[in-house]
Amino acid sequence: MRMRVTLQRGFWSLLCAAVGWLGATYTLHALAVTRATARATRAATRAATRAATRAATRAAARRAEYPDLPCLILTSNVSALDPSTASCTPFNATPFTARELDYVTSDARRKLAHPSLLQRASDLTNNASVNIYMNHARIWNVLAQQQGVTLVLEDDVIVNEGSVELIQKLLSHLRKDNATNFVLKLHDSSTAYPQWREVFSVSGHTVRACDCRPSQHSASAAAYLMDQAAAKTLLQHAYPASMHVDVYMHELGCIHRKIRLYGTHPNPVITSNRPSTHMKWDDAQRSFLLFKEKIENILFATC
Repeated sequence: MRMRVTLQRGFWSLLCAAVGWLGATYTLHALAVTRATARATRAATRAATRAATRAATRAAARRAEYPDLPCLILTSNVSALDPSTASCTPFNATPFTARELDYVTSDARRKLAHPSLLQRASDLTNNASVNIYMNHARIWNVLAQQQGVTLVLEDDVIVNEGSVELIQKLLSHLRKDNATNFVLKLHDSSTAYPQWREVFSVSGHTVRACDCRPSQHSASAAAYLMDQAAAKTLLQHAYPASMHVDVYMHELGCIHRKIRLYGTHPNPVITSNRPSTHMKWDDAQRSFLLFKEKIENILFATC
């Protein structure tokens, strides 16, 4: 009997020891897992902190190299703007009023009243073309009062992914060249662009300067960079108006050389290709005037 009791006590002792050993082993394992998890967490935190620090350093370097660029977008309907231009400050486009006709030439007023008198595709074609010209001039008046360079957009512009940094790089190169009194067009459909003088290339985009008369006018005022000096120069010669605003900018740069006019290819930005509000006139007449103007530009080209 005593032997049975002794064996039972021995069994329970061994059982308790085994349970104790298992408990200790589990505790040690749990502690090891906790410590490993803590080490992994600290390592991940340190890695994340280093990555965030590197990202912040790179961002600070980019800001130092490419400071914030003011942007104005000409629009009469803020709700219709493309989301890609959300960071731009809306510039309210005033609707056409008869008073704007006081700022165009008497010859232009006659042509506006009688479209059959139009002689060039570049002539102001209707009240909408006058209004677009005047609204750009209103933006120039603002830019003439502030230092630095501003990005100007029309409200049908779509800014491609990566275009903002590209535009900053283009501007940085112009600043390194001490460019002043300049306009850099960021959207243009001119096929004569290769006739312009190449200045530099950035990320696959070539910047050219127009300092001669090419065989075709540059087209579009949808997107451009402009400094204070150029705004003042454009305003100095803006009135009385007689031609589309993009043609006026072209002639003041390429032909009269009053401003330094640059263009970039391919275009860093695109447009939504919505229907034009200032080209609603007879297609046959427009085709004839475009052809006539093309011949004129070829005959008098100096590039």
